[in-house]
Amino acid sequence: MGDKKVTFQVVIEDCQKDIELLQKTLDSFKSCDYPKDKFALVLSAKKESEWNKIPKIIDKLKQSRYIATAIFSIVKGDKITKHFVFLLTSKRIFIAKFLAG
Repeated sequence: MGDKKVTFQVVIEDCQKDIELLQKTLDSFKSCDYPKDKFALVLSAKKESEWNKIPKIIDKLKQSRYIATAIFSIVKGDKITKHFVFLLTSKRIFIAKFLAG
């Protein structure tokens, strides 16, 4: 997704914990008066609890013309062992991290 218009990415961490809270956070971004082609949403989740609902959320965001991706982490014990990227966004320097809610 090498869109050169994107100026920053927003990372929402631990989205798998509470899907309703994640949806509330996404609704807040959707209501912002900012062009949706100027930022990318990155949903970061551990492969636990409700992580399997996130690809459908990414698909809905993309259908609404948002630039979105997900990064899944497999955790064993207290260590992250692997990462999987659902879809890659453009490479940008500016990243803002948010917890859902």
